[in-house]
Order: sequence, then C-alpha cells, then structure tokens
Amino acid sequence: MAQAGSSASSANHQLLHAPPGTPAGGGAVSGGNETISAEISVGGESHGVPGEITAFGTQAKPNLIGQLYDPRTLAVSAMPATVEERGTRQLTATATLDDGTTLAVAATEVVWSEHSEALAGIGTAGLVTAASVYQDESATVHGSHHGITDPDGFSLTVLNISTDDFGTYAADGIDDDWQVGWFGLPPNADAAPTADPDADQQDNRFEFLSGFSPIDPLARFAMTVVAVDRVAGTADLQLNRVIPERIYTLLSSPDLITPFSPIANLPVMAVPQTDVIIRDTSATAPRNFYRIGISKP
Repeated sequence: MAQAGSSASSANHQLLHAPPGTPAGGGAVSGGNETISAEISVGGESHGVPGEITAFGTQAKPNLIGQLYDPRTLAVSAMPATVEERGTRQLTATATLDDGTTLAVAATEVVWSEHSEALAGIGTAGLVTAASVYQDESATVHGSHHGITDPDGFSLTVLNISTDDFGTYAADGIDDDWQVGWFGLPPNADAAPTADPDADQQDNRFEFLSGFSPIDPLARFAMTVVAVDRVAGTADLQLNRVIPERIYTLLSSPDLITPFSPIANLPVMAVPQTDVIIRDTSATAPRNFYRIGISKP
C-alpha cells in the first residue's frame, strides 16, 4: 500500500489499482510524477465486494489474501444418533471459530476416542463400529482437533436388534438380557441352557420359557390334572403360571409308547396369569399322559 508522499520515481515499483466496485478492491490515484496518493479498501461496500455469511454458514471475506482464525470449541455428531449392533456410523466434527462462525473439520483431521464396551472401535476417518449388545446401550465418543476437545462428547445409541447374539450367551436359545439379568455378563457356566443352578429339575431353557427364576428352587412351573369327565370326554389341566409372548401347547399320549401329539393350545396372554386351565376335549381313552410344550411366537 502506498501512502501520501510516497515517491513514484523509482523504476523498481509501481502502484497498481482496480476501479471502484471491482472484486479485487477499489482505489483512486492522484498526484504528479513525484508523489502518489491512493485511497484503497478491502471489502468496503463502496469499493469492492463486502464480506458475507454464505448459505452454508461460512464467513466470506473476498478481498483478503487469507484469513487467520483460532478454533474455540469442537462438537462431534452423527446423523442419525443411532447405530445397529455390529453396524457402522460416520462421525462428523464442527469447530466454532473465534469470530463465531463454524467450520466443518475433516474427519481425518480429528483424533477420535471412545471408552465403551458397546463399541468395537473408531477408524481414523471417523467411522465407528458397534459391538454386539444385549440391550440398547449408550456410548460416548470424543474428538480432538488442534488441541481443542469436544468437552462432553457425543452420545451414540447402539441398538440391540437380535435377542440371542451376545458373547458366550449367543445362539443358545435363551434371550441374552434374561441371562445377563440372572447371571451377569458372560462368561458364566451357570447361565448355560442345560444348567440347573437351583436344582429344581428344570433347566435354564425351560425356566426362561416358563418365566420362573433359575436360582430359586421353590419357583418352578407345574401342571396339574384338576378334573376329568369320562362321559363328556374332557380333562382339565391347570398351569400354575403363564406369561405373555409364549405359546402353550398341550400334548397327549395314551401309553408313553405312542409319540406325544398336540391336542390343544392356549391363546397368547397379554399379561401374566396364574392357575390357567387348558382342556383336553378328547379324553376318551382309559388313560392319558400329558406334556406341555412352551415356545416363543
């Protein structure tokens, strides 16, 4: 920039200017051969293009060679804020600058971190991978950029989409949350489907299906014949407790040699009920043997 009183006689320099209103900035030259005076602006509305906020929230200062700024805060996010177990989700980071504007930070320029069993890890490009969970879990991820760290982190919810896929409790026919609720996190041999830790002659798989405690020997499923009418050919059997989301199928055999076959079903219950009657309407044989089958819909 030349100021009033500057000499223009040197062969090594020359003052260049742009007409007012041009993007490069405006100016006017006056003076003779010996001095140059100039009125120069960088971004004034009457002598160039003014600074503005773009549609994307970026501060535009067109007549500056560059802009110096300091990031003040960093925020980590993801859209949506959920990820299915064993799935992936891209994290993003936004810096708020010292002039109040925001700047999207490239994921590769962020140092990512997490401390949760619900996450398997985060790649250098901000791609987070979820682990298997036994229920929906909240995991906190953090980012750091040029010494600025997201103070509170970002809460990412890992969604449990399968009921039987958690650690050593996976694929055993028992819901993971039931096993964790009674036996804690895996591994635990007492949580095995064929284990009977309360020694009540009903293993964990049956206690899970029937809705009874696997660690209380006095809490067990029971079926009792309470009435038989040979004339009508009916037999009433009482189940001491039935629970929702289960199908109860009554099976019968006349002699324990003939395979058991289904003869009646209970409707699926909306709430737990006790002392429920299920009826055999074909009890015409001299004797019958009964078995109850319990399954999930």
